[in-house]
Amino acid sequence: SANEAWVAGEGEGFGDVGPFDHPPSVLLHTTDGGATWPHAPRIDGANTFQDVAFSGKQGWLVASQCRPGEPFFERTPGPPPCRDVSSLFYTADAGKTWAKLASQPALVPRALRWLDAKHGFGLANTCDVAGCGDQLYASSDGGRTWALRAIDTGGVLNFAFQTPTAGWALVQFCGGERCMRRLA
Repeated sequence: SANEAWVAGEGEGFGDVGPFDHPPSVLLHTTDGGATWPHAPRIDGANTFQDVAFSGKQGWLVASQCRPGEPFFERTPGPPPCRDVSSLFYTADAGKTWAKLASQPALVPRALRWLDAKHGFGLANTCDVAGCGDQLYASSDGGRTWALRAIDTGGVLNFAFQTPTAGWALVQFCGGERCMRRLA
């Protein structure tokens, strides 16, 4: 409905949402047009949330599980470091319950966009000896399987799709300035 929305992310100012000493990560849900934003119920296997997207009652969430006491769990500026790799979670009941998807893309996206219950896109970052880049994955079966769609080394800041075959990306490095690049 027009009064319902979900937000996932990290940052100061949301209050303590867990037993950890790091900037909180939240999954917030409003049903009253944004007047209130209560925390969504806890999700098994997830306490750090990166992005959430819905199509009707179906939803997809990028999240990970950070645990205190592990070597990579230290207080540092920015998002809390995690030993665990992010995972995709799915709901079919408008967020009442969430489960980790059985099939995960080769690189779990940091950002999601869904056109409908079947067609979705995920943007993942990767770094190797050649440098860093972004990989765009597409699903045409509601997230059960994913295919690599495009690789970009320009630093994708944000992206959108109008149809399963036509999209655009805001790219950071285009000859010294930002530009829009077609994703087809």
